Amino acid sequence: MSFSTRTLKSALLLTTVLAMGATEALAQIEEIVVTTRKRQENLQQVPITVTAFTADMISRQGIRTIGDIAKFTPGLSFDKGFAPQDTRPNIRGLPTTRGRPPIGILLDGIDISSESISTAGGSSLMNLKLVDVERIEVVKGPQSALYGRVAFGGAINYISKQPNFEGTETTINTDLGTYGLHEVRGALNAPVSDKMAVRVNALYSDFNGFYNNDISGKRIGGSKTWGIASAFRIKPVDNADFTLRVSYSDDKSEPRPSYYFGQAIPGRNTTLKLPANAVGLRLGARPAAGAVDARAPLPAFIRYPSLGEEKRGDKVLLSLDPLTGKDYEAGRLKPFIASLVGEIDFSAVTLSSWTGYTKATAISRADADFFAAPAANVNLPSPGQAEPLAALQVTDIKVDAKQISQELRLGNLDGDVFRWAVGGLYWKENYDSVNASIFISGYFRNPPFAPAGWSAARELQLRGPIGGDLNSRNTTHTSGYAFAEYDITDQLELSAEARYSHEKFDYIFGRALNLGITPAGAILPATFAGVIFKPSSSSNFFAPRVTLNYKPNDDMLFYASVSKGVKPAGFLNVAVVFDAKDAFYNPEKLWNYEAGFKTAWADNTVRFNGAYFHMIYSNRINQLLVPDTRSPQGVSNVVVNTGQAKVDGAELELTVAPAEGVTLTAAYTYLDPRFTDSEVPSTNALQVAGSQNCRFGSVGTQDVCFTNTNGKQLEQSAKHALSTALDYTAPIGGDWDLISEISAQYRSKRFQSPDNLIWLASHWNADAHIGVQSDTYTILGYVSNLFDNRNPTSAQTYGDPFISAAIGAPPILAYTTYAGDKRQMGIRIGAKF
Repeated sequence: MSFSTRTLKSALLLTTVLAMGATEALAQIEEIVVTTRKRQENLQQVPITVTAFTADMISRQGIRTIGDIAKFTPGLSFDKGFAPQDTRPNIRGLPTTRGRPPIGILLDGIDISSESISTAGGSSLMNLKLVDVERIEVVKGPQSALYGRVAFGGAINYISKQPNFEGTETTINTDLGTYGLHEVRGALNAPVSDKMAVRVNALYSDFNGFYNNDISGKRIGGSKTWGIASAFRIKPVDNADFTLRVSYSDDKSEPRPSYYFGQAIPGRNTTLKLPANAVGLRLGARPAAGAVDARAPLPAFIRYPSLGEEKRGDKVLLSLDPLTGKDYEAGRLKPFIASLVGEIDFSAVTLSSWTGYTKATAISRADADFFAAPAANVNLPSPGQAEPLAALQVTDIKVDAKQISQELRLGNLDGDVFRWAVGGLYWKENYDSVNASIFISGYFRNPPFAPAGWSAARELQLRGPIGGDLNSRNTTHTSGYAFAEYDITDQLELSAEARYSHEKFDYIFGRALNLGITPAGAILPATFAGVIFKPSSSSNFFAPRVTLNYKPNDDMLFYASVSKGVKPAGFLNVAVVFDAKDAFYNPEKLWNYEAGFKTAWADNTVRFNGAYFHMIYSNRINQLLVPDTRSPQGVSNVVVNTGQAKVDGAELELTVAPAEGVTLTAAYTYLDPRFTDSEVPSTNALQVAGSQNCRFGSVGTQDVCFTNTNGKQLEQSAKHALSTALDYTAPIGGDWDLISEISAQYRSKRFQSPDNLIWLASHWNADAHIGVQSDTYTILGYVSNLFDNRNPTSAQTYGDPFISAAIGAPPILAYTTYAGDKRQMGIRIGAKF
């Protein structure tokens, strides 16, 4: 069924009319208590933009992952690439194209954030399926003082359900849905004594996926997860409270269904002209005096993926694993997480402690060229059954990560006029990645291009499994912070906070595994195998925040703040480099200037909140291709910090309770993220064509085009985002209530890359649920993606390995769009005893 905006509007209008038929008695909007500033506060009294999800919201809306959170949070998007560790959040227009993500992930106030090695993204730990969550808080804007080392542009804090002393309680929740969804969650809370309580919970989830791989005929895109967690809360004396929590889970994920747009399928690529003043220029290292200039002139055009909207394909064509003949295993994540959180109240001051330990193993093996053909009889390099294509690219990565952290804070946050806190954080991570990824292409023969009948997959079958390269990153972070809040008057409050950090990285990485074909036709095991880099870097940085609050009365808060975020210097080992210095980058910096308000009206039946912010983002990490005769592809990567961007934005939130049992919510974010100073030197036709400009010049002995994307929109950011919901609850007899909700989300188009040549179209989604609830039971029927809108909401570009003599030499881009979720229906049943 095609999506219809008119249908959506009609459904929302009908629900509104039905809801307005409810009793006219007004009901106040429920207050939400958060710990955004590491103390319990009413959400309306916190001078920060926060989106909070309560346990009831999480259960009713089926929120399981960060992708679900982003769906209901305007200004936050989450893209997951082909591999589980390729996780790319975007908050307030700040992308995760390269380097550390702009958003921190915390569990009970403890930083579990990381960064992938060998691929882009924030690692598998960013997308945990958590077992037992009480509340989720999405905090926008730099929050380094409160949230530690990673809250460059914001943070997501998951708050677990705590054991309580109120009595024994058992909860069971099930979710049965179409496409083979089966999920069971259970929890048991039990007081052991008046000083100790225990909570144990478990999860099992199985999902078959929405699509078949047209090559294997098997369903893909599914997952299977199980997990268990235990929490022990101890109050040895009245003024002390500690909670020890341990959890373990095992999450298997199948290949993501996707559509290939590149050179291998006619009609899915086009030509892109270079700027007229660039055509014929010879770029790169100038020849010696009197020597022949062998540099190839820039062409008039290059091959490029289809320009404009990134669309849905007609078939999912993913390669089978040549070593097994089956669909790739895709991914598996097994995290063990332990924490001890506690505080001791000494009356005048409170000592708080957060201790964390995380150990995780992640495996990823997947098709990384996103295109396939059925197995056939092939003759070269020897007769056999294999995929008859002259290129193959496989991601094969195993990760072992271990984190330990300790934070201590001493302060008094309950003072009448003055409140303060000081603290320190020690955080260490050992991140090891064994990269056995493979790239085989018939292009790298002499003469170029494989003869008819030659198969890259057959080449791999004969070669068999290969040993991987060890890449590792050891991170040590130490920091101290201080917070002070002073009531200038009964209505005016000034707060200041700051963190001073030292962060050190020690790396081990090679030039990257990159199989090719030698001129003799034999397999090349690795690109300059045995070349290992062991660089180190360290940074000291200061991240302050100052806020001025004005409260004319209990229902109004106005605030203005200025804050700074910093990502430390380091090395980026995502792609091939031929010298460690080519992978080094300097710190990225962000200044955020913000003003906002939070108000309640009509006896708290209307809430209207808003904020305006202006961000200056400088030293952004970029990756350039430069000519390099040492590389089989003829180019290599150089990491640079480029220029500056700005983001102007506004956020509005409206909640209205017009009648008893009726609640209407709407949240809207407007972003204008633009490059303001992005000029970089380039010797690459692809980059010159993409930017559509060239200022000829030189850098040292290199002739270059200086290109820029000034005025263009930052990639992966949506200018407009909206989330709305209409809830209706009414008693129907006994202790039973009718509960229902219809919600809709909108996100405008998002450009895939800084050149703004291809984009994901704007996207609407609607969900609905209706059911009954009592003090003991909940029975809820739901429909996700009500109008079955299957247009893609996520995509990525990459170097296309499927080139031919008719097309020319690399680098040539392709892109893949990930298949959108189909409509899913199901029933959720919960019981509490």
